[in-house]
Amino acid sequence: MFFRKYVFKNITDRNGTNVTFEDMYVTMWADIDLGEAGDDFIGTDTVLSLQYSYNANAVDDVYTPLPPPAVGFDFFQGPLVDGVAGQDINKNGVDDAADFGIFNGVKVGPGKINLPMTAAYYFANGDPTIGDPPQGTLDGSRQFYNFFQGRFGISGAIFTDLSTGQPTTYALNGDPQAGTGWLDGLQLPAGDRRNGLSSGPFTMLPGDIQEVVVAEMVAGAIPGTDRLSAIGILKFFDKAAQQAYDNFFDLPNAPPAPSLNAIALENKIVLDWGSNATAVAATESNNAKGFTFQGYNVYQLPSASALVEAGKRLITYDRIDGVGKIEDEFFDASTGVVAIKVIQFGEDFGIQRSFTITQDAIKGGIPLVNGIKYYFAVTAYNFNPSPTAVPNNLENPIAIVTVIPQSLDPGVTQTAAAAVTVTKSSGTGDAAPTVKIVDPTKVTGHNYEFFFNNQDYINDANGNWTKVTTSTKRDGNPLYPTDVSPSTMTMSAVFGEVGGTLELVAELTLVSPDFDFADGVRFDFPAGVTINSADGIHCAVRGDDISPTIVGTTVLWGDSSRSTFGCFSGGEILILNVSGTLPFDVAWTVYDDAYGDLYAGTTLGIIDAHGTFNLTTAGVKRVTQNQWGLKDVTLGTTLLENQTVFGGIDTEFGSGPGGSSEPILGGNLGPDYSITVDGLGVAMSGLTFSAPITFLSHGQTKEGGSTSLDFWGDGQLFGFPTGQSFFVSDFSGVVPSDYIEDLEFRFTGEAPDNDSPVTSGGQIAVGYDRSEAFNAPIRVPFELWQPERNRQINFFFVSRNADGAAPWGNAGTVTHYRMSGRDYINPSMSDYDENVTSATVGINSNNVTWVLFFRQSGDSQWSTGDEYLIKYANNIIPTDMAGGDSYTFSTTAQAFNSATATTDVEKINVFPNPYYAVNTEELNKYQKFVTFNHLPANVKIRIFNLAGVQVRIIDKVGGSQFQRWDLSNESGLPVASGIYIAFIDMPDLGTTKILKIAVIQEEQILDRF
Repeated sequence: MFFRKYVFKNITDRNGTNVTFEDMYVTMWADIDLGEAGDDFIGTDTVLSLQYSYNANAVDDVYTPLPPPAVGFDFFQGPLVDGVAGQDINKNGVDDAADFGIFNGVKVGPGKINLPMTAAYYFANGDPTIGDPPQGTLDGSRQFYNFFQGRFGISGAIFTDLSTGQPTTYALNGDPQAGTGWLDGLQLPAGDRRNGLSSGPFTMLPGDIQEVVVAEMVAGAIPGTDRLSAIGILKFFDKAAQQAYDNFFDLPNAPPAPSLNAIALENKIVLDWGSNATAVAATESNNAKGFTFQGYNVYQLPSASALVEAGKRLITYDRIDGVGKIEDEFFDASTGVVAIKVIQFGEDFGIQRSFTITQDAIKGGIPLVNGIKYYFAVTAYNFNPSPTAVPNNLENPIAIVTVIPQSLDPGVTQTAAAAVTVTKSSGTGDAAPTVKIVDPTKVTGHNYEFFFNNQDYINDANGNWTKVTTSTKRDGNPLYPTDVSPSTMTMSAVFGEVGGTLELVAELTLVSPDFDFADGVRFDFPAGVTINSADGIHCAVRGDDISPTIVGTTVLWGDSSRSTFGCFSGGEILILNVSGTLPFDVAWTVYDDAYGDLYAGTTLGIIDAHGTFNLTTAGVKRVTQNQWGLKDVTLGTTLLENQTVFGGIDTEFGSGPGGSSEPILGGNLGPDYSITVDGLGVAMSGLTFSAPITFLSHGQTKEGGSTSLDFWGDGQLFGFPTGQSFFVSDFSGVVPSDYIEDLEFRFTGEAPDNDSPVTSGGQIAVGYDRSEAFNAPIRVPFELWQPERNRQINFFFVSRNADGAAPWGNAGTVTHYRMSGRDYINPSMSDYDENVTSATVGINSNNVTWVLFFRQSGDSQWSTGDEYLIKYANNIIPTDMAGGDSYTFSTTAQAFNSATATTDVEKINVFPNPYYAVNTEELNKYQKFVTFNHLPANVKIRIFNLAGVQVRIIDKVGGSQFQRWDLSNESGLPVASGIYIAFIDMPDLGTTKILKIAVIQEEQILDRF
């Protein structure tokens, strides 16, 4: 293969003529004469911009005894032109207006492309209709220009694809290997062909310069590769060469190799490549020249010098991105053809960074044996989805590690458990942190704590995100179920995450003297502002979700249907993204739902609220992430922070500043994903930071009589997803979702009947009438408990006018709790006080949550001894807040004990025993040995024959627990077959051990004496 670079200059500006060349083409013309000139064919590959010549016959005398090759030309760099939006002329999947071209050895753009081959033509020596254009004549130039445009030279008619009957600018664009499409030989018999490929049209102004690079390639003429297979090899070479040229011969590489640590355990091996966080980041962030990290392969090899082809792939861990098995082209030397096979065997498994091995895959899955060498490697591979990428994946070369499984060294102890027990240490939130032991040799023996936090980030006009050191939570707004004309809205603008956009955040404060909610909210923007998107909202009071409608410069949430049960109750946050230049005004309308006119008996009528936002400047956007981390409590250090992966899902991936996973990995890492630290694999799942929007479950758990207890609805009607109470008007900066916990009603009260005042038992609560006027502390029939904290808590209740009879009017005196009157219970997360008053627990309390009530009108009846449990999916509260959640665990480090070491002497052994002519670990006839195992650091081994003659002394100082005897004496000569005594002296332990060894040597013919 070689390259031809042509430079064209319009120099008419030098002599003052200033001629513009329009509708210009460049062409690569050739008369290849492939061997014998009289039996050539031409073909065209429109995808690769490749035109080629191949032989019409299986044999060409010029190449005999080899088969004939194929020769081709490709525009690696066509003329540079401006890209047009909506087009993809170079067929690379990128809009030409956003694409880049090559000129003078560098990429240029965006909005520039190199034209590919736009026409391919051929003509035959002496043919009357498709013959050579006459040279040196104007008509010959005309014919060539026709060919350049994909037309017949003589007639000027556009080519017709003989396989489809359709016009085309590419002659002979079929597939000779498959035998399909318009092939040479249909129109003319084989013969002396001329061929050309062209690119255009383009315009050259005076002074313009154009560069064109054409590659000429040849493939084939090798044993086993026939004339058609040579075409496949030619295309294979062309793809690889084009990719190299496009990257200026700076070829893509495989991802950096994983940093592999092999841990030898008893009959088990653990491969860990996740402990080196720097190496992990380098591998998994690999993204260059269209290739991105895709996954890991784990191999077992038969020897320390084996090729990867000789090994067994044990498992593949790959990204969950829809890319599973990867097929790629390869040249099969055995058949002489370019074939396709599966190269990588991903299955969207997810990313893991450790693997435990207990079986020998090379030997068919038998258990691992202590003291035997095994060989493993872990590689990383990447992937390029482009159909023209050859190869489309790259895997780093294997680096084989040798591992010998073994029992613990004498006197060494370590935890035997695979998992560590994690204990809830504070708070009532529900989470499922997991800790598994990856490398027991690195376990510290320290105490640890999982913590949770809310971390704030702010952005700037350039889209950069900065972590802020403090985090605040938005205070709850008063929620009045109160015509809506006094309602107000606020709106602010911050820089959007995409350059040139603004994110607008509006908040509704609903005020209604006649108890109305709102059916809809509408914004009207001025001309010149584009509404890009708007978020939907959840209707807290109704429990449904609504999506906005965008029409031109208007966006509407909900409608103006006067439904009497509107979605908006106040405090709703409306978020939308727009493009426009500040300052501008936004008109808003809040639509009355007409509840007051129908139900409240008011005469205020249906009156909407209107107003205008005046947006002048944009501020920074503030994003709060829910995160977790890990502390080493013993050292007082933070090991992990800013973690946003929960149950293998990065909950913050792709939003704001992004999550804690490597962006290339995506947001789904797999349910078994963990992070390795201090030899431990840690992960977090099974939790939510959001307050529950309904009960997880509720029901009667104990029956004290013939009763029926049940709650009405799901808790949302008069309570909101934030935990805010229908009645509470001031939270003093405290968000009550922090207090939503399981509740238990214990009916311990005594009363004449279900609808009479309680005489004893139960507890004291604060009572209000429907107008929310305080009446008095009242004894109620039940105690209210937080079972998770094992504490009794306070509550107040508000009496509703259920039957219209005194004393239950709006301003009537509340004398007792009535289940059948739908009395609204408001739990207060505070220790129960027998002397509770409205000053401590009431309408204005800042720790009151959802409004709850039992079904009325006889649907619910209580008896003394009843119990009723409400369970919530308890949300996690940041650790540093009151009532915050945390989990702790302890570890046990590997340790040495001399007394245990002395006891472990009994485990010392030698293998193989008997030695019967050969050891499976031996590599050749000169390498003979047996191995002592479980030895302490310092040992002297004396070996005697049965006559008591010492034949060998072996001193072991430090190192592993293994020591070999090469079955030779002190003179280096092989010992004879027989029984030998090994006397093992262990001075550090003050003890000895004796072993018998049976040696059966093979017949030997010594080649040295």
